[in-house]
Amino acid sequence: MLSQQVGYAGVVYWDLKHNTPREDDVFTKQLAGKLAEAIQPFDKNLSDEITAAGESVGDVVKTVLSLLSDDKKRILLIINGLDKVLSSSSISRNFWDYIRDLALGYSLRIVTGSQKPLREICFTKESQTSDFWEIFAQRPVRLGPLQSKDFDHIAEPLKSRQIEFTEDAIASVFRWTGGVPLLLAALLNEVSGISAKGCQVNEKDIDKCGDSMMINISEVLDSLWSRIPFESRVDLVAIRDGDITVESIGRGRADYLVNAGFITDIDNNLTLSCHAIERVLADKHQDLHSINHLFTHGKYTSSMRDVLELRLAGISCTDAALNRLRTLIGLMLADIETDTIAALNHLRSVLECSIDVIWYSEDPTTTRNLPGNFLTFLQTDNWWKERLLEKISNFGNTFPPSSERATCLTLIDMITRGPNKLSSQVSRASYILLNHIKATGDYTNHRDGSIIESEFAIAN
Repeated sequence: MLSQQVGYAGVVYWDLKHNTPREDDVFTKQLAGKLAEAIQPFDKNLSDEITAAGESVGDVVKTVLSLLSDDKKRILLIINGLDKVLSSSSISRNFWDYIRDLALGYSLRIVTGSQKPLREICFTKESQTSDFWEIFAQRPVRLGPLQSKDFDHIAEPLKSRQIEFTEDAIASVFRWTGGVPLLLAALLNEVSGISAKGCQVNEKDIDKCGDSMMINISEVLDSLWSRIPFESRVDLVAIRDGDITVESIGRGRADYLVNAGFITDIDNNLTLSCHAIERVLADKHQDLHSINHLFTHGKYTSSMRDVLELRLAGISCTDAALNRLRTLIGLMLADIETDTIAALNHLRSVLECSIDVIWYSEDPTTTRNLPGNFLTFLQTDNWWKERLLEKISNFGNTFPPSSERATCLTLIDMITRGPNKLSSQVSRASYILLNHIKATGDYTNHRDGSIIESEFAIAN
């Protein structure tokens, strides 16, 4: 029906939040499968061509779409969850350029939605540079909360049972939900559960259903709350208490909360518009106050040290090397407020101890020999061979001592890189963290007697 009404030969919906592709070839095959699904009802032969294409499926898709263009037939591809792909994968610029080429033709149109501009949430700088993002409208359609004028359509399943709503009831529905679609659906589901056919729903009924909703979808509300940026949660507290204006938080932050359905902005006066979120806010207020207090000017250093010490106290260690690492971190925390130079010295010891722990995880014996797959890769990959092989050979093909921090980090970089990383023990995140610790603790980065602020030391 949709395809006939808007002039599309086929329409297909693709939810990328599930089975999310993380490599170009996987993405290409999934895209081809969706296009084959859209084409199959009106041209089975072309659909079968795509399905049987194998490794050359990318080229076959181009050919099929070109044939559809010749016949003046269009496919509408509706993509949900594209922002998840962009923020969590390493899809290359070449792939985005490939889709752009497809979408520039007559036969394919793409519709998608995201909470931020797509280019802003690209995982890699390389993909950000693709011209793919230019195919979308420069001014995307912004979807805000639902309005009272939408209510008849939203409540159609109830009205089909002759369930009617008073004007006060409709106003109460939007007071409870702010027009947030998820909350509206949940509240009307509660109404459906208590309403007999042909009844009239009033304001008191909605309040009763609202109370039930808060209990029945508590996990959903927690999830909704967790997706609100922390600074926006703090803004909600201030708006509730009447302590904030558009000027004080900026137009962007105010618009975010308005578009989310949580507040109204009337002549720059901000007020809460969603009672459900207001109820959540009442439960979370103390936690918000405590967290915000940690970052208050003048409190940051002592507060964050306390947080780190509590976290450290919760880590139990039986291994001697891990116990030493825990002790070193404790010493660093003890000095971080009063003697940041000493804290940085401890930080370098933390780095070396961490490297010792990593080498032990790779080879628990005293020989500390490099695993065979490390050496084979090092001897056969020219890029790494040039940068590392001679240095490793100087240590008799064993793990370099932790005091050789730069060489150790280069080796950890090598064994944690790529989807088929050589190490099964060490994560890529460990390398990134250790590399940052090295940069922070390097004296050459703190030259000319520059003062090291304790806030900087804690943040790093």
